[in-house]
Amino acid sequence: MSGMVSVTFRNYSVDEVIKTVVKAGLDGIEWGGDIHVPHGDIKKAAYTAAACSEAGLKVFSYGSYYRAGQEQDFIPVIETAAALGAPNIRIWAGVKGSVESVGDYAAITEEVITCADRASEYGMTVSFEYH
Repeated sequence: MSGMVSVTFRNYSVDEVIKTVVKAGLDGIEWGGDIHVPHGDIKKAAYTAAACSEAGLKVFSYGSYYRAGQEQDFIPVIETAAALGAPNIRIWAGVKGSVESVGDYAAITEEVITCADRASEYGMTVSFEYH
């Protein structure tokens, strides 16, 4: 299967991203939560899911931009991913680099486990953004 992340085309609308992916002959999309399908925008997530389905595309993942360690509520992320039909939610494991995060590892690990447990209740997995 082949696909792309929607943030590759940040300036495109959801419909333009879908048209571009179809034209490229790809199979699906990871939708970004920072621009195309924001956390909590269930209506937009449902629209995007339906538009992908109509175009014959799969939703591979939800690139949420959720960052463990910022005391955010993960439930709107899960609900958005569910409405999108995403089987996976991509998150950041913290807000700082590894060297600066040494003292925060336990708390971040605990938060990530909680996120993964909650996502699994919806049949989803959690993976990390990594650069």
